[in-house]
Amino acid sequence: MKLFSVFMIFFVTYNFVWAQECNPALKINYLDGENGCLTDIPISKLQDKRWGRPIYEVARNSGYYIIVGSTICNKIEIGTGPKGVNQSVESQKNAAQSVAFGQCPKSCECTILVEDGKVLVPKNSASLLGGISSNVATNLSPQDRVIDSSLAKLENENRLKLLALEAENKAKLAVAEKARMDAEAERLAKDKQESTRITQEKLKNEAELRAKLENENRLKLLALEAENKAKLAVAEKARMDAEAERLAKDKLRIDIEKQTQVALLQKEKEKAEDEIRMKILKEQSDRQAQENAKLIAEVEKLKQQLSKSEAIQVAIGNRKALVFGNNNYKNIAKLENALEDAKIIAQNLAQVGYSVTLKTDLTEKEMKAAIRIFKGQVNAGDEVAIFYAGHGVQLGSTNYLLPVDVGGDNEEQVKDEGVPLQRLLDDMTERKAKFTLAMLDACRDNPFKVSGRSIGGGTRGLAPTSAATGQMVVFSAGNGQQAMDKLGPSDKNKNGVFTRVFVKEMQKSGLTIDRIVKNVRNEVAELAKSVGHEQVPAIYDQVLGDFYFKLK
Repeated sequence: MKLFSVFMIFFVTYNFVWAQECNPALKINYLDGENGCLTDIPISKLQDKRWGRPIYEVARNSGYYIIVGSTICNKIEIGTGPKGVNQSVESQKNAAQSVAFGQCPKSCECTILVEDGKVLVPKNSASLLGGISSNVATNLSPQDRVIDSSLAKLENENRLKLLALEAENKAKLAVAEKARMDAEAERLAKDKQESTRITQEKLKNEAELRAKLENENRLKLLALEAENKAKLAVAEKARMDAEAERLAKDKLRIDIEKQTQVALLQKEKEKAEDEIRMKILKEQSDRQAQENAKLIAEVEKLKQQLSKSEAIQVAIGNRKALVFGNNNYKNIAKLENALEDAKIIAQNLAQVGYSVTLKTDLTEKEMKAAIRIFKGQVNAGDEVAIFYAGHGVQLGSTNYLLPVDVGGDNEEQVKDEGVPLQRLLDDMTERKAKFTLAMLDACRDNPFKVSGRSIGGGTRGLAPTSAATGQMVVFSAGNGQQAMDKLGPSDKNKNGVFTRVFVKEMQKSGLTIDRIVKNVRNEVAELAKSVGHEQVPAIYDQVLGDFYFKLK
């Protein structure tokens, strides 16, 4: 009894120390993740008949160990791999498996229970791995054999329980593994989402930073461009100012030269005109003296033949004529016959005793100057003839004769640059001319309508006018009518219809001017009608007495 007590004290002390301290080579991990010591498992304390030592001691001294077992044959075997620095883990594992399964017949269908510290059951099932195997020493008493048989039966029951528990644990482990995998998938998804968010945020930050840098660079570039443009603008302005100054100087020099040349040409032209005028005046004076003598004799003869009630007034005085012909317009349509019409009228007026001033293709300045000079030459009691061939336009109730440089951008400009017909008539009234005959061959299409402008009251023609006492105004066509230049494609006459008829009629002797004008109107109307055109010259007559181009 005393010896038994000592043994129990030793056994308890030994087990306590063993429980407190586990050899590092015997540390194990259970299937559920718990840790422990190999000696905690009952099978580890069974003796292996080949080594004559407990299984845990064989495992502790091996390089790699595998414990296998079989419920069919009630068999537990341990296989070990040799220790050695030159032995790889894989070779030790293969050696351990070869030994363990070599000791277990194939019919036993042994399975691995513990593999080098890894227990293939949870910790709460490890206590079922117990019992005495057939490989333990066989020197047992009959009583021990009965106990061993009972234990074997109990071990078989425990194995069934173990298998059921293993199946349950495997199901739980599968669920736990699925939950773990789902959690892991969720974690990975969250990690991926977080990574995506971080990546997107990083990309966003990088994009914002890049945009900021690009914007800063763009602003710097724009500022630099603006600075360069400003410098270029300053330099360009300086260059343009210098160029403008040079051009202004050149223009001033050219204008001075041009004015000098124009003045010289004008003087030469006026000198030539004066010489022609003096020659014509001399010829007219000589011819007039002869005609006057004849006329006086004729008048005396007529006076003797006619009764006092049938006596006529013969108005023959100093005759002056101003003739314009404008063909070559710069900003509106050019004309073909105006210059020729002016020349032939000037020639025929000179032939019947008029001192003629002929002006062609005049600018605004030249035209107004010619009118001003002619006005100064007219004296009280003179007979005056005015002829104009060129473009004319009606603005309101006023008729304007157009110089060749008229701009015509708008009506106000035409009014400023054109010559009012009424000005000519008023000038003659102011100079107390005895008789004024104004002939206007300007009733053509509105030149501004053709050039795309909307200036003038109609498409063609001039407005009706009123003549002062002693004045007769003749338009080549009536209001709204077009004056014809030709009677058709085969007409080769270089003069307009009105002018050619007027020249022919004015050469007839003994006809008063009002009779001649009416004859011209009738013949022009007939000629126009013959080609399907309507042109009836308009006559505005406020003349008192009779006046003639030629008495006989």
